[in-house]
Amino acid sequence: MIYVNCHEPKDMVEYLSNSAEVEVKNFTPADYVIGNIGIERKTINDFLSSLIQNRLFEQLSRLKGCYQNCILLIEAFDLSHFSNTNAIYGAILKIIMEMNIKLIFSQTKEQSADILLILHKNVTKQYNHKLLRYQLKYKKRGIGLAKKQLHMLSSIPNVGTKRAKLLLEKFKSISDIFDAEDKTLLSIEGIGKKTITNIRRMLGKS
Repeated sequence: MIYVNCHEPKDMVEYLSNSAEVEVKNFTPADYVIGNIGIERKTINDFLSSLIQNRLFEQLSRLKGCYQNCILLIEAFDLSHFSNTNAIYGAILKIIMEMNIKLIFSQTKEQSADILLILHKNVTKQYNHKLLRYQLKYKKRGIGLAKKQLHMLSSIPNVGTKRAKLLLEKFKSISDIFDAEDKTLLSIEGIGKKTITNIRRMLGKS
């Protein structure tokens, strides 16, 4: 599943929909979410405008605070018309070195969409590989259902073993957890809206 911010261009949504399952939603931060990856897409003009108006690093900090992995996708990157690019490259180096955010460059929206599709394919492949390893591992060990559920829940970002145990004590099964209302989940110690979002996203329900 590729989650697309409702403010993104419609032609991007159409292009992505031809090759992947897409859901358009109103969320912030990020323009796209694939697995546990938040992607911010900016044209070079958007990038420069955010930099000049001192909004760029604030936006990226919020992105870092919400997603396990972050990517900044800069579109139509061309600095040939700029005589002094030191500030621009300085900002790029800060994003990579200090903020630990990955940068990808493209020339067109179509290229940007292709990059997102490749990323989606890789994330899906990795997830399926991990799931297969998990199934083989615990099939071999013959581990009980309760431990399987605990392991699966605790692997969700922001959940962990302690919260997973509390959730299972309250709801008894993973299916009951996914079906529970937000207000009921929020009554569990340590469970916030961000954790609920991660739980829903795990099954493509957010």
